[in-house]
Amino acid sequence: MKRKLNEISLRTWLLVLVLLFVLPSISLADPPEIPWGGVNRANLDYPEYLRSYHDKKFEATKFDFSFLPRVTNGKSSSVLGEKAYQATQDELIGYIASLSPKNLRWKIIGEFPSYGKAEGVASVSDGSFKLPLLVFSDPPVFSPNEVKALKKPVIWLQGQIHGGESSGGDAMQVLAKRLAEGDLNYLLEKISVVIVPRYNVDGAWRNQRGTNSYRYRINIDQNRDNQGFESAITRTMHRLVNEYEPFFFGDAHEMGFTTGTGYVKGESTRLTIDWSGYDIATLIAPIYNHPEKLKKYITDVFEPAYHKNVEDRGLNWAWYTQTSTTPPGETPGRVVGLRGYVSADVRAKSGDEIVCVTAADGGEKYVPLQTFDGAIDTGITDPSFGLKGACSILTESTTPAIGVNLGLRVAGHVSVYESVLKTAYERADEFYDTVLQARADMAARGKKVADDNRLVLTIHYPEESVKHNIPVLTAIQDAATMSWSVKPGVFESKMFLSRNGTPNISVVQPRAYVIKANDATIARLAHSGVVFERLNKESEIEVEAYTVDAASAKVGDTNLVPSGMSGWSDAKVITAVSTTKKKVKFPKDTYIMYMDQVRATHAAYALEPLSLRNYGNYYLCMKTDMPKIGGDPVSEGFFKADVGDEYPVYRYMGTEKLDSYSIGQLTAPLATENSMVEWVLPYSAAEKDEIAAELGMDVLCISKAWMWLKGKEFTATMPDSAGDVDLREAQWYAYNWKDKKYEKLAASDDGYQIKEEFIDDGNNVKLIAASEKKASGSSGGCNAGAFAPISLLFISLGLLVVRKR
Repeated sequence: MKRKLNEISLRTWLLVLVLLFVLPSISLADPPEIPWGGVNRANLDYPEYLRSYHDKKFEATKFDFSFLPRVTNGKSSSVLGEKAYQATQDELIGYIASLSPKNLRWKIIGEFPSYGKAEGVASVSDGSFKLPLLVFSDPPVFSPNEVKALKKPVIWLQGQIHGGESSGGDAMQVLAKRLAEGDLNYLLEKISVVIVPRYNVDGAWRNQRGTNSYRYRINIDQNRDNQGFESAITRTMHRLVNEYEPFFFGDAHEMGFTTGTGYVKGESTRLTIDWSGYDIATLIAPIYNHPEKLKKYITDVFEPAYHKNVEDRGLNWAWYTQTSTTPPGETPGRVVGLRGYVSADVRAKSGDEIVCVTAADGGEKYVPLQTFDGAIDTGITDPSFGLKGACSILTESTTPAIGVNLGLRVAGHVSVYESVLKTAYERADEFYDTVLQARADMAARGKKVADDNRLVLTIHYPEESVKHNIPVLTAIQDAATMSWSVKPGVFESKMFLSRNGTPNISVVQPRAYVIKANDATIARLAHSGVVFERLNKESEIEVEAYTVDAASAKVGDTNLVPSGMSGWSDAKVITAVSTTKKKVKFPKDTYIMYMDQVRATHAAYALEPLSLRNYGNYYLCMKTDMPKIGGDPVSEGFFKADVGDEYPVYRYMGTEKLDSYSIGQLTAPLATENSMVEWVLPYSAAEKDEIAAELGMDVLCISKAWMWLKGKEFTATMPDSAGDVDLREAQWYAYNWKDKKYEKLAASDDGYQIKEEFIDDGNNVKLIAASEKKASGSSGGCNAGAFAPISLLFISLGLLVVRKR
């Protein structure tokens, strides 16, 4: 039975406690022993002389980060085995509030619960955490429409999507200060900058990789969540990115401090592993269907500039490197972390680097090693944001964490992103025009149905490698004093770059997808930023239909279930489908997703059954465990895709538009404290007509949101526009769930009071913007266009309300 998102049964919540015990990826999580910190640890040898080497290198850069709140609080140690801390939430917000407001506007855009232990009928929160968003511009503005009206390139930078990777967040704080009141302030003449200093707000508190803001699983990796949108933080970020439409996106991470290549020096009687000699690793978002104009621009313009700036700062860089023992050309290279210890005589027998790995029989074998950059994965943040029509990169500093060599770790990120900002400034007009043209090309491409217009789902890495000298550090011992020190060196890598890859699995891009889905599916997929339409009437349409022929967890020894989805028991993915061309009769209001919109490519990866993170794969991964909590993945918005099933997504290959109407862009980011939006639900033309008839007015905007609240009422600040529809003179109404009628809202200086009677037992609100006369522009709800989202800004008070039926 199809159910709306707000109609998921209460027994799901009654059995969350069971879920916490039966799923292998889930365990009870109490508040952290050391909030906002932990003990400095290294998983491999990290001697004092290595730490000293890095600290001296940082001193030579002349960077000064002494103003950072985690430094000024005086609590952290940089010594292994001692405690270190990040900035607390209050310290971070206090720091932001202390910055000059001359060109800065900022708000808390959500407060997110962090679920841990279970009590009674549901998981309960160990606390809730505020997520600030900073906007730098000249003149100073905050709303997306105001920022875009400046007609300057918008640069989006974020740190700490992994809560334990703190230096990226610290780098964002450094850049914020320099933009607000320092040497980078002049750049705002030609660019605008949006900064998320701490993406994973509760993961930082727990000092862990993932977030606990998702009720069903804890420690979920949000850097693998950009297709399934399981985390509320992920959803909020995508709604914001869809609104601000950044031209450049940067995501700051941390990685291990060894080379990752298994490269070893030393005699066979004594082996020593190299440490990373680079201070920052960089990666251009590896996605094949990224616009060629943007690929070329970032490769030819931005990348050489930020690599040069890193070197000018006295630091070293490398491409982000992964390793594999799968030959190039296989799909797409099984990536494994190798830490090989191989004697010099073994290495001398091959022209390739040789590593020792554990064989299937438990023994050891020596195999050639290849190095790769990142693979295609639309669940990862930088590729997914790049597919929205932007240049996109990832940076990784090397660290044993938490407080060790903090200065050098922060310096690496800052060196890259200060260059990005300056390059965007220096080429502002050219960059602005290039991105807009690339987006226009993406939309135009969506109308073309031809064999040379393909959606690439997986790639072959190139058979030809490129030489890449990876800086390494090797321990050397003084024969006279027997003391140890660090010697810089180079690992001459044969590297295979995804940017030079060729298509492996691909399909002709359709004109549109016809989707047999419930409202939960559309609410989930809408976070990609696409605009959906619905059929005006029952229609027989000629389509390509898929049948699921096979599903598996492995091919040979290679795991197929992607990271972030493998924690469910009996998880598997679709491995083979067959395609049939036929006519299918679809009912009125069936959902349509046309490809002639910029963000449709990202959404299409969720729809194609051979894509890595399609919604059928989510179903196959979850279906064994969901019944144990009284639910099923289909009710959560994923596609039933058992072997033998007809896949519920159909490819329309015609060139003419179908008889359909737009329901607008269903994104509604909330700038809130003490509340946040969980989902935004779709509507139908009949619903809109009913509301218009009841009000006797023209309905300009419908916003149906399911919220997480601490209280029973809140104050809403309404948007001034929705696409090309002007809402500044609109009259706002809220649905009274008790009296079952719409009531006119009265504005105050603080906004519109949303009282308890306007919030149902499931924390749903329905807000309507109406006028006495028809506004010009969109007639498809809030926005029938592809780029203008609904925007609601909320502030709420009170206690946690658990969602009910």
